Amino acid sequence: MSVVNMSGENQTFAKLYTQRGHRLFWLTKKELAESTKAGDRFNAEISEGKIVVKFTPEGSRKVYGKKTKNGMDPVISFGGKKVTDAFGMANDGTINNVKLVLNGKGFTLG
Repeated sequence: MSVVNMSGENQTFAKLYTQRGHRLFWLTKKELAESTKAGDRFNAEISEGKIVVKFTPEGSRKVYGKKTKNGMDPVISFGGKKVTDAFGMANDGTINNVKLVLNGKGFTLG
């Protein structure tokens, strides 16, 4: 989701879901940079209220692909205890918008 703030800047947000007692981010081509492709590798640092992603060929994590009629769309998913600890507990079904900042070599959530 993208909105324009009062100073005219375009801000992007990602949805933080709650499912089965844990928090979950599910990022697709709508939220990711155009250059992100299925199979790209990255590292992620999860800390209180923030996830920092840096793309690198030696990354420990992989961008997954969702099969579509036009090929493969990139998908990045974060979930589990570390994400829940970083962003706090919430009731199942809760959806929050979290700031997403793209930069040339990755992005930051939070």
